[in-house]
Amino acid sequence: MDSAVTLQEAKSIARHLGLTLRKVRSGDYRDFRDGNETTAYYTDDLEDAVNTAVEMARKRGGASCTNVMTALAVLFAAAMS
Repeated sequence: MDSAVTLQEAKSIARHLGLTLRKVRSGDYRDFRDGNETTAYYTDDLEDAVNTAVEMARKRGGASCTNVMTALAVLFAAAMS
């Protein structure tokens, strides 16, 4: 089994966190919420993009994020094994 999270899996995780993850023309990944460039985070590392999406969701707070972050932890554990 491949240990890396795919772009599609990462996009799904971000979407469930209420964020958007896109691979931009430069090859970087961009996390943002509400379609707002002021919330954008750019990175060339997909794992960093997912981890940042989790942190962005955690900072935003809300009980609804708890279940999603638990599912994310399970997904990452499975992907890394």
